[in-house]
Amino acid sequence: MKILQIAYKSDITGGEIVVIDLVKNLLAAGHEVHVASVTQGPLLDVVAQMGAKTTVVPMPKTYSFGAARKIARYIAEQKIDLIQSHGMIPNIMARLAKPLSGKLAVISTEHLALELAAGGRASSFGGRMKSKYYCSLDNLTSRYSDRIICVSEYVKQDKIAQGINPQKLVVIRNGIDLSRFDFLETFSREAVRAEVGIPAGAPLLGTISRLSPQKDVSSLVGAMPGVWERFPDAHCLIVGDGPLLAEAKQAAAQINQSGRIVFAGYRSDALKLLAAMDIFCLVSLWEGMPLVVMEAMACSLPVICTPVGGTLEIVAENESALVIPFRNPPAIASAALKILSDRELKKSLGQRGRELLDEKGFATTRVAQQVQEIYRQALGVSTSSD
Repeated sequence: MKILQIAYKSDITGGEIVVIDLVKNLLAAGHEVHVASVTQGPLLDVVAQMGAKTTVVPMPKTYSFGAARKIARYIAEQKIDLIQSHGMIPNIMARLAKPLSGKLAVISTEHLALELAAGGRASSFGGRMKSKYYCSLDNLTSRYSDRIICVSEYVKQDKIAQGINPQKLVVIRNGIDLSRFDFLETFSREAVRAEVGIPAGAPLLGTISRLSPQKDVSSLVGAMPGVWERFPDAHCLIVGDGPLLAEAKQAAAQINQSGRIVFAGYRSDALKLLAAMDIFCLVSLWEGMPLVVMEAMACSLPVICTPVGGTLEIVAENESALVIPFRNPPAIASAALKILSDRELKKSLGQRGRELLDEKGFATTRVAQQVQEIYRQALGVSTSSD
């Protein structure tokens, strides 16, 4: 098959890692893979090195017939068989390109539960109306999708509530490439900690996250005084960048004890920093299917998380993770103290998390197999042939 993957961001975060892993497996299966994004950037650079063909398609928010026509021209020039798009705006662009492209299969991918049917998470009247506009546009164009892949059951139910035809929806949960964790065999926890100024023996909570309202990193920062009451040498490591970075640093400065809240910024070696932690925290207000939780489990780390649907489909409450309420720094501190005070609990949570990756099939090879089956169905190709 000739497959075009369309992503919105050119930076590499969770959704783009999904695209990269999928491209890797599709190329290994012998497909010709093309990847489009709004600008030239790290995503296109990485997939080009892997052997994919790349192109840039600027996409303004909501919709653009110009962008749709450019996608359609690329489809015709490259004789593309199928598009898989990722996220609302690429989904809409790919759907608009379909009527211009003859016989073309279009697979949309939903990575987040947007809750658009209820006006999204907007606090203002104007914001709610804008969300309903997006909802209507998404619903209207969804008729051009052959199938819509939801990365969790939580996302699927959100799309049904939004008004998408349930018969178009299929759940294929995200996975991770476990080969990326081979470094654990020779990993030096002490050396990695030293790079960011964290003592080798200090209890370390941390997160890897885009610093945005969704991730609520301020609650993690606010939990640290409660942790320090019993573990005064504890540190907090925050890896990532985003629009709320300055705000988070300011909040940390007000309570920081001798630099024990460390902001590492964006790191290409984030997995090594993850493996140097004692506890991984993801206290998001919403999630689709967060890869970083699976990555923490691959490092055998205990997890503290909030009860968002996508996350709860990954962890096992009280077996691999402690689940705490939203926006609740005292609850984060209490969960952290419980883990830090009980070595056996810490060990068992981490071990169970690693076991769940295999039991639940959270591997990119499984994802690629399921996605290719959707491709075959959309194109009417026999399962014995690609």
